[in-house]
Amino acid sequence: MKNFKTFIQERSFDKNMVIELKMYIENDADLYRQRLVPIVKNIQRKMKSGKYDHKKAPKLWMYLVKDGAKKYEKEFAAAEFSDGLKFSKKEMEAVAQEFADEYKDEIEAQDGEMF
Repeated sequence: MKNFKTFIQERSFDKNMVIELKMYIENDADLYRQRLVPIVKNIQRKMKSGKYDHKKAPKLWMYLVKDGAKKYEKEFAAAEFSDGLKFSKKEMEAVAQEFADEYKDEIEAQDGEMF
């Protein structure tokens, strides 16, 4: 797995927006409970059965990232500094890839039983 900072530096997008969105998602209790935990459980089942494909994992994580981006944009849309705040597709894909890599490593480190 690449270092997250190295990964985002290689891409052409605002790295601060990527970090901001990832941190927002990680610290939102509703997103954690309603999206992240079910995704991790799904991945655990797939790994256990041998059907896990890491190349497809970012697509699964995009559900969480899109919900997080939507919630972030709604929450901060009223702020004065926000002129139609939107995350680009590349920024959201970078966050989804980071979640995929991070949680794959974490699940493997815990012998497939994270939750």
